[in-house]
Amino acid sequence: MTLTIELPPELEEALQARAQHQGVSASNIAVSLLTDALTSTATRGPAPPEELPLLHLGAMGPLRRRDIYDDAR
Repeated sequence: MTLTIELPPELEEALQARAQHQGVSASNIAVSLLTDALTSTATRGPAPPEELPLLHLGAMGPLRRRDIYDDAR
């Protein structure tokens, strides 16, 4: 199976430079990077749910309807 990915010029240059530095082809570097990225996300599992912020509103007593709504008497 062949997959073609278009890269921005600066990313393609960085990939080529890394490949030359390591003495391998750019496609080998790309496969290695994609494999590492995919396996690290698969082993991490789902992201934990975000926590809701705590709001410290101070001391509050019981509320009555007239404390909340303008139409109450």
